[in-house]
Amino acid sequence: VILPMLLSLVGGSAIFGNLLVIASIVFFPRMRTGANFMLLNISVSDLVFTLFTLPTSVINHASLGGVTDSVGSVGICRMVHYIIFVCVYVTIYTLVVTCVFRFCSECAGAAGSLLSKGNALVSSFVIWLAFILSHLNLLLQRDGVLFQAPFICVHTMSVTDAMRIRTLWLTFLTCAFLVPLITVCLLSGCTLRAQSGGRKVHRNGTYESAQLDASERRRKREVSMVVMAAMVARVLCWLPIQVFVMVDIFGVTDITEVYRKAEMLGVCIAFLGCAVNPLLFNCISAEFRSAFR
Repeated sequence: VILPMLLSLVGGSAIFGNLLVIASIVFFPRMRTGANFMLLNISVSDLVFTLFTLPTSVINHASLGGVTDSVGSVGICRMVHYIIFVCVYVTIYTLVVTCVFRFCSECAGAAGSLLSKGNALVSSFVIWLAFILSHLNLLLQRDGVLFQAPFICVHTMSVTDAMRIRTLWLTFLTCAFLVPLITVCLLSGCTLRAQSGGRKVHRNGTYESAQLDASERRRKREVSMVVMAAMVARVLCWLPIQVFVMVDIFGVTDITEVYRKAEMLGVCIAFLGCAVNPLLFNCISAEFRSAFR
């Protein structure tokens, strides 16, 4: 009873918050900037993740494994984990691409802002397409399920499957969290340092007024801080469940009832990652705070 209620509460918050972000960008022309379109892509990814994976997890836990015991459990398992992998990678690498664009604009001497609305839309499309296609093998396998609990799948594994799932999750941990976290933090730090240098915004050969210049610098700093905070928050939210998954697949401890309950709490924290971004946008960005109101 308790776990489905927690998951439903977190899921409802994630859906409301991300719809608020999407509505703010869609309905207010001043919000339609290149950087905000990249943040819109993150909210769309979080919304897809929540809508497609959380209901199955809630039903499975409320029915004491009813989903995984059903005839179509293998297909459901593959689909759920396919969506998990695609959405996590889309979210993380949207943040990475945003950081790269802003770093090039601020620190590499690029003329003007490289993160235009057109570039943001094209980048978002390419990111989705790349990870949708690159993970199709998770849907097309015919040699048994490769995924472990706690999200939905419960099963036994052969030695070969165990090695494959270990490789899969270690790759996921490295490529979806560790490397992007280091990249985003380094590039964001360099960008923030460049933005704090007090350089004026130069457009068409003329300098803007000091007031507009200060406002523009503040907005750019807020975007950089939002990107870095979103990346750190996402990694922290997914860290507990990654630890539990690694313990499961490497079998380094006996699974007790207390351990399994802690693991389920880790699932809730992972889903919380989809709800935390709108809160960060509201706390850090004045333009999002205004649009939310």
